[in-house]
Amino acid sequence: MLELTVRSKSLYTGFALCFVLIFTSFEYFKSSGWKFLYEEQAYLRCLPIELSLTRTHTVSPQEVERGMLVVVKTDAYEKFYRKGATLLKLITGLPGDEIVFEKGIVKINNEFVSTYNQDDDAGFKPFISGKYILKDGEYWVSGSTSVSLDSRYIGPISLEHVIGTGYAII
Repeated sequence: MLELTVRSKSLYTGFALCFVLIFTSFEYFKSSGWKFLYEEQAYLRCLPIELSLTRTHTVSPQEVERGMLVVVKTDAYEKFYRKGATLLKLITGLPGDEIVFEKGIVKINNEFVSTYNQDDDAGFKPFISGKYILKDGEYWVSGSTSVSLDSRYIGPISLEHVIGTGYAII
């Protein structure tokens, strides 16, 4: 029979304590609404982010800033997304902002934001043509690529569709 030395006992005890500490840390991290997201569809990337950290929580209008990343639930947009999907999008328009669709270009407050497909074979039509003013409680979300399904096609979103915030890591 193998006898454990004092040194090997302390080594095994250290490994066990490290395992318990790591496991409980991950469980706490997960239960507090935080999670890592990895972009699974590199060919259809909506933002130039590979890895992000997101936190599920209620977002108040006072927290929302232009340029922040938000996690959007897509249940109201089943025409565009599979049920239960969540998206990481950039807030580019706030209530009162003027959105203009003209000649394939989207501008917010006269600043270029993105382009859009005027005639898409897949059936995705622009949200509007011409000018639109975001109402109270409406936010414009954007991806950074031409294949991103965002407010250009689904229109403005309300905070009831925002389920958290995100932070780009890579």
